[in-house]
Amino acid sequence: MSNNRAQALLEALTRSAPRDILLGRGSLSDEELIVQLSRRDIPPTRLQLLSSLSRLLRLMDSLLAGKETGEGFVAKFSDQWLAIRGWEADPLLESEFEDLNSFYSEVQRFCVSPRHREEEPLLFGVDRLKELTQLAYKHLKQTWQQSLTETTNSGR
Repeated sequence: MSNNRAQALLEALTRSAPRDILLGRGSLSDEELIVQLSRRDIPPTRLQLLSSLSRLLRLMDSLLAGKETGEGFVAKFSDQWLAIRGWEADPLLESEFEDLNSFYSEVQRFCVSPRHREEEPLLFGVDRLKELTQLAYKHLKQTWQQSLTETTNSGR
């Protein structure tokens, strides 16, 4: 696979840009893209974990790109986060669980209302939400790519 194709697959799996723009018409599912990128079979539980984290990365990117509201992001992130299972399938990604769980807890303090934020100093607005999300996104994306790279390299 060419480096350009591999980069396009990574972008499609971790960025909020429409897949048709990145990969052309008839895009594949997350699972199919991950298998194509790794060039080998991946155990189903691990594949599901990689796919779930790919969706989280795209959601985080959508907030950072201004495509998602703060309220929408927190609600969707919470739903997706609480549904992720199978961390034990990938020790590298399992090491991210505590950091992501802390991020999940922290984003619950997001509040749209300036008045409520004044009354409760632990609450924060969209700027802080984006700041926290940017840090979590960079770290998760790096670990996610490293995990995928280990999958790819171990398949050679």
